[in-house]
Amino acid sequence: IATDSGIFVYDETADKFSLWSRKNSSLKSDIIQCVYCDSNGTVWVGGESGLYRYNPATEDFIQTKTDPKTVPEDGNIHIATIAEGTGEHLWIGTWANGLAKLDMNNNVLSWIRPESSLPEAKKMRVRNILAETSETLWICTDIGLFRYEIMKNRMSQVILSALQTNDNIYDTWSEIGRCFHTVYREYCGR
Repeated sequence: IATDSGIFVYDETADKFSLWSRKNSSLKSDIIQCVYCDSNGTVWVGGESGLYRYNPATEDFIQTKTDPKTVPEDGNIHIATIAEGTGEHLWIGTWANGLAKLDMNNNVLSWIRPESSLPEAKKMRVRNILAETSETLWICTDIGLFRYEIMKNRMSQVILSALQTNDNIYDTWSEIGRCFHTVYREYCGR
């Protein structure tokens, strides 16, 4: 369970919680935004101090390296959400610097700088990511819903309707589902 005090882990057998924080682990901050288990069973943790992979052998966390050529100018690596894509990578949504991608082969986190008609797209808060296909992501942000075309490295804002303001699409699956179905009908005519 991700909290501003660290990560609470529930032990079903003992029916108790334990807390992992910067005091008793290698986490560099207690502010944790997300916990994600990928299809290989690897547990990833994201928060104020970056992205970490849980190592069951040591019962501790290993912070991922960042590509120094892509780290945002302000140095903010605060992770807000994690989603699995196809292939050997995870898509990472950041708190204030848009979209990033983790290459799991070399464990390096790189920021994505897509083409976009909105300059704010590089600094947006990503609230959730849905990998629709190997070529398309849907991205919920604080400035609206975006469609990212991976191969073209192009991001475009999707206007849901005249009634829907284009801000604060939150990180609930029901919100993504509602947005996705609205957009899908618009793009695909269904």
